[in-house]
Parts: sequence; structure tokens; C-alpha cells
Amino acid sequence: SFAINTYTITASAGENGSITPAGAVAVNAAASQGFTITPAANYHVLDVLVDGVSVGAVTTYNFTNVLANHTIAASFAINTFTITASAGANGSITPAGAVVVNAAASQGFTITPAANYHVADVLVDGVSVGAVTTYNFTNVLANHTIAASFAIDTYTITASANTGGTITPNGIVGVNAGGAQSFTIAASAGYHLLDVLVDGSSVGAVTSYPFANVLANHTIAARFAIDSYSLTVTVVGGGSVQKSPNQGAYDFGTAVTLTATPALGYAFVGWSGDTATSTNPLSIVITGNRSFTATFADTAAPLVRVTAPNGGEVLTVGTHTNLTWLASDNAGVTAVDLFLSRAGAAGPYDSIATNQANTGTYDWLVTGPLTSTAFLKVIAHDAAGNTGSDISDAAFQVNGILGVGDGPVLAFGLSGMIPNPSHGIAHVTFALPRAARVHVSVLDVQGREILTLADGEFNAGRHQVQLSASRGLSPGLYFVRMSVPGQTFVKRFAVMN
Repeated sequence: SFAINTYTITASAGENGSITPAGAVAVNAAASQGFTITPAANYHVLDVLVDGVSVGAVTTYNFTNVLANHTIAASFAINTFTITASAGANGSITPAGAVVVNAAASQGFTITPAANYHVADVLVDGVSVGAVTTYNFTNVLANHTIAASFAIDTYTITASANTGGTITPNGIVGVNAGGAQSFTIAASAGYHLLDVLVDGSSVGAVTSYPFANVLANHTIAARFAIDSYSLTVTVVGGGSVQKSPNQGAYDFGTAVTLTATPALGYAFVGWSGDTATSTNPLSIVITGNRSFTATFADTAAPLVRVTAPNGGEVLTVGTHTNLTWLASDNAGVTAVDLFLSRAGAAGPYDSIATNQANTGTYDWLVTGPLTSTAFLKVIAHDAAGNTGSDISDAAFQVNGILGVGDGPVLAFGLSGMIPNPSHGIAHVTFALPRAARVHVSVLDVQGREILTLADGEFNAGRHQVQLSASRGLSPGLYFVRMSVPGQTFVKRFAVMN
């Protein structure tokens, strides 16, 4: 009997895979036999050797027309994957480049920024995982990429300003690490820079400030204050000025009303200084130191009243009499003029004296012509040129000397000293139209009374008093004066050796 020849194919597989069928496989002569090579999970066929010769990393192999024994051996290797790691400028990733990782294994990466930089983002397979500084791949079963990007560190300078000015730039200002940033500070109109605070500490009232090599957050704050100004008001003349509001100093932009109020007898003329107007009240706005002068004009005429002669008096030519008046003015009487009418109240008036001081009295030597309709007019002046006047209430008389000579005594009178000049012995006569108190005295050239010749009540008529040598007058010039109520008479005389 006969049997077919058989051959053996010895099939083997290394770790992490299998070959089917395995072991010693009998194959009839000229027959065929197929094998399947299967790697374990996460592995692949590394190589297949047939009769010791590689046929590649095939997963099947078929023997045909088998006429000899053979071997087939499969070997396997674990799968590997590549993680491509890259880093942008200003930082690094470790490990870097193409990193091979076995299937299902893990791989960690460390991302490190350069000085003054930080991780901006990390992309894994093109998807951001955030600004992480480490990343770990686990159970790697595919190729991956990891890419780190970096950005320079930035700091904020918070700039602020209160009312009254600006700081530029303003708000939260970003500055790169190590960089510089300058600020400009400017006051608004009507304000001034009070101080600048950097990180809470004063650097003075600077108008610019530079930050250099910035490596931290900062603050800069400008503080402004409103300008304050003076308001000076001067008054010329009689009046006052009210300021509303009334303050020692005024902030820029303050509205102020100036009201000029004239005193009695005055009128407001206008403003000068920082304006020229008669507007009253005056509205102003404070934009600097201001100065105004309010001028008031005297509009009131002086008040005048003639007191003597004021009607009914009889004045004697050649005698002295006191012309008296009362004059007043809100700003003061500067001068008085005296006039006489011999033709009634309507005048005309002739000048007696002008530009006299307002003493209230004037010693007048009565002159002719004679009249029974005399009136005294007194005109008072003030510094503003205003005038006031008054005349006697009624007529008075100017008569000749009819008392000390022959004839009836019609008026008070005083004769001269007889003889004149004298040698120390003389007499004087006075006449009284009515009983009166009389005082007769001798005056020296300085107006001092040095002798009394008569003093007391005398009846109407003529009276004579003596000047004797025993009175001891030295040679020189003297005056004899007689005073009666309302009138005074003076005569000059001389004494010789």
C-alpha cells in the first residue's frame, strides 16, 4: 500500500502576537498551507521570516506546492506615536521636537517662559488648553502636537485726576515689563496743580512724570485746586459798596454783585479800575485778582443861615461890626463869600469879602454909601463846587456917624482918640442911642486887651473917658475898642514920647 508524502511547516510567534496555525503543521506533498499573523493590542507585526528569510511585516502567508519542510516565524513590536512639541519666541518647552511615545504610555511636558514673559497659551492638537506651564499626555494612542506661545509680562499704571485738570493718558494704562510710560498733567482754566501722588507718595506739583523699567503695577494721581483771587473795592466820596457774596477771597468763576449806595447828599457816578461803567448793581465774574473803585459825587449844597445883621440893625459907617452866619455841608464848607446889597433883597450885591474860612464871623469896617435897605448875603462853597446862600431876613441900616458929634444920637458911635497921636494924655467919646452895656478898652497891635477905660451900663447919650499918663503906655501903635451888644467899634491911635 502506499501513502502520500507529508512535510512539516513549523510556525512560531514571538511575544505580543500569534500565528495561526501554530506549531508543527503537517502538509501533504504538493499541497498548500496558509498562516495568519495577528499582533496583540497596541502592537504590530515587526517581521515574518520564512525559512529564515524575511518576507516583510505581513499578516498572512501562504505556502503552495509544499515539497519540503519549512519554518515561519513572526515577531512583533509595540506601536509608537510621535508628539511634536514646539515653543514660540521668549520661552521653551521640554522635551522639544518630535517625541516618540509607546502606545498607551504617558508623556509630560514643561513650558517655561523667559524672564519678564509668561505663557500666553498652549495648543494641544490645535486646541487651547490654557496658559498652563505643564501638560501630560496619557494613554497615547495617536500622534499629537503641543505648541506653546509666550507673551511679555504687562503691568498696569492706573492714572486719575480730580476736578480741575487732566492727566494723559488717563485710566488703566498697560505697560510691557521693563518698558517706560510718561504722563502729562495739565490744570484747567481757573485751577492749579496742587500735587501728584505716585503709588500714594507725593512727587510734587510736577506737570509730567516718567515711569521707567516698569516691573510692577503703579498708580499716579493728580490733585488740582481751584484758583482763589482777591476782590478790592475802593470808595471815593461819600458812599459804600456791598459785595454779594462778601468774602475775603473768591474762587475762580464766582459770580459777585457789587452794589454802590451813596451817602446822604451824594450820588453814584460810576466804576473805574477793572471796568468803566455806571451800571449799578454791577455783576462780575472772578477770573483773576479784581480791583474796582466806586466814585460818589457830592450833590448837596451847603446849608447857610445869616444870623447878623438879620434885620433892624443900624450900622455906622467907620465902625467895626461882626457879620455872623451858620454854614454846614455834608462834606464840609471850603469857603465863604460875603456880599452887601444897599438896594433891597433883590440886589445888586457888592462883594465884602471872598474865599473866607467858615469861621461863622467876619469883622467888617462899615462903609458907605448910607442905606436903610441893606441886606447881607452869605454864599458857602464845598469842594464839589456846590453852593448854598442866605440873605438877611429883613433890611438893616447903614448910617453915618451921628452919635459922637453934635446933634441927636441916632446910632452907636465911637470917636477917635483925641489928640492922636498923644503923649499919654487923651480922651475918647462914645455915643449911645439907647441905654446899653458898654465895654471900652485899649488893645495892643497883637489884639490883646491891655487897659479897660469903661465897663458897665450907660444911659443913652454921649460919654467921655480919659486915658491918663499914669496908665503908662509905651510909645507905639494902639487901638481903642468899644463893644455894645451886637456891635464893635475900633479906632487906631498912637502914643509918642
